[in-house]
Amino acid sequence: MQNLMMAAQSVAQQGALYFALADGKMGLIDSRDISEFAAHVLTTAGHEGKTYTLTGPTSISMHQVAAAIGEAIGKAVKYVPVTVESQRQSILQMGVDEWTANLLSDYSAAYSANWGDLVTDDFQRVTGKAPRSIAQFCRDFAGAFGK
Repeated sequence: MQNLMMAAQSVAQQGALYFALADGKMGLIDSRDISEFAAHVLTTAGHEGKTYTLTGPTSISMHQVAAAIGEAIGKAVKYVPVTVESQRQSILQMGVDEWTANLLSDYSAAYSANWGDLVTDDFQRVTGKAPRSIAQFCRDFAGAFGK
């Protein structure tokens, strides 16, 4: 979820999120939950040799993210999908090297095709509590998005 902070300025100034993710859905997770999970797994027994896949509680689109941010900041926010190539050119213009720009383009193309459209119960099963929702994340960071 913290990757959404890349759009904080455009949300605050234009009321818009610009990502090359089409209508892809993702099981976004808050990095605070990842940290909590890691601390738990590293300080309790029984996790040796296990593999976990951490996700948030639901798989959501950027349209749903925009709506959640809008709710948290009290103004309309829209998701504006951009093409992968347009994103790549913007990244290159910011001074990012070609290898990284290509990597991010591949990442965006995969997520646009729903590569991240999954939800697991690993976080809740191991920690005993639900991962943070996008609504909670947006409320917690509303100030960054212009509230």
